[in-house]
Amino acid sequence: MNDSDLIAMDKKQLIELGKFAITFKNQQVGKRPEFLQSYLNDIVKEMPNPNFNELLYQLELVAVRRDEEGKNHAVEKVDRIWWELTYHHPKRGRIKISLDTLRNKLTVAKINKLKVVGVGRFEQPHVVKMITKVY
Repeated sequence: MNDSDLIAMDKKQLIELGKFAITFKNQQVGKRPEFLQSYLNDIVKEMPNPNFNELLYQLELVAVRRDEEGKNHAVEKVDRIWWELTYHHPKRGRIKISLDTLRNKLTVAKINKLKVVGVGRFEQPHVVKMITKVY
């Protein structure tokens, strides 16, 4: 549909088109968060002041619980020497990522937490739109 088609439409058709477009307003835009990002979002929501060292500590606790209890936790190992995290993806199996990638995912999780809570400058709708376009 181009501009000339919109000009030719009458007022009633434009109103119907607008109502139809509103139904798609909250539709998912872009990629859905992957398994690890969703997992980190849940962990960061529980943390009062999330930072990278605290996140590593929490993930190490999850890895220890996995080893001791034998439960199916996602994080298998946090290796600070080799600077990597090993986790178990439900469909793809064991995956290793660098802690730099984890740090980037933490940044996204912090932004998601602030958008949900509505803290400070993130309460303004134009700032939220800018943030959602970044990633």
